Amino acid sequence: MSILSVILPTEMDEYILKRLREDSRHVLERARIEGDIIHPGFKGRLRELLIHDLLLPWLPPYVSCGTGTIIDGTKALDRKHTQDDIIIYDKSLVPPIFASEHAPEGVFLYNGVLIRIEVKSRLNKAELEQFVESCKEVMSLTLAVPKTWVSRPITGTMNMLLAYESDLRGPDADSDYLRVIEAMRQHNLDPGSGAISAVCIPGRGLWKPVVGGKWQKLRLTEAENHLAWFVAVVSNTCFIQHVDRQGRNPALSIDGGIGNYIPADESVWESVG
Repeated sequence: MSILSVILPTEMDEYILKRLREDSRHVLERARIEGDIIHPGFKGRLRELLIHDLLLPWLPPYVSCGTGTIIDGTKALDRKHTQDDIIIYDKSLVPPIFASEHAPEGVFLYNGVLIRIEVKSRLNKAELEQFVESCKEVMSLTLAVPKTWVSRPITGTMNMLLAYESDLRGPDADSDYLRVIEAMRQHNLDPGSGAISAVCIPGRGLWKPVVGGKWQKLRLTEAENHLAWFVAVVSNTCFIQHVDRQGRNPALSIDGGIGNYIPADESVWESVG
């Protein structure tokens, strides 16, 4: 008898959540320790910790992570922000250009990029505005499709933000969320448009938009929970984007991310704003 056959679903769900939390605690502690050594490559190290110790183990096998630049597949576009911290791309759709799993820095076609994550060591107003500007740039990119393609709506690359710390202080962690909303409005981005798909600041909060233009925040307040559920959001988004870009109906598929195995209802999420 297989060992998996004697594990009840609830026990597996509990195991997955414990693993996510433990992996998140490990990454946060490593970031704290290595942050004591200030050097030019610290941000790159934060990115590596997130990719190798937390994201890749929980992402579908057909995706990988790189860093570099996302380009339009149909026209030349002069991007002001040409360095995207973490690019999660679908290897089953199109290959990366000048990049591989052994040399992950390169150029990535928009068709294959599912998620773009900006990583900040300590978020401030200037960095937030730069992130919002880069989101607008990515939203202006277009998919390259064959002439025989039957036109249908396709969700573009998802933009997410992870900051290990915030320069805001005080007990009201929603001040970080409100600053994001204000920055979006100042740059003529509708906060309910999905232009930003998740904002995670471990120890401060995790926020994401939902259908209808509203936002939700994670009720749980611990830093490891914020990061664990952020990984779950990333994982689920990869599966949904993959199915959508293949032209399949997600409602008819059993594809799913790790977020399907941890609570995702009102017991952990609440409306904000």
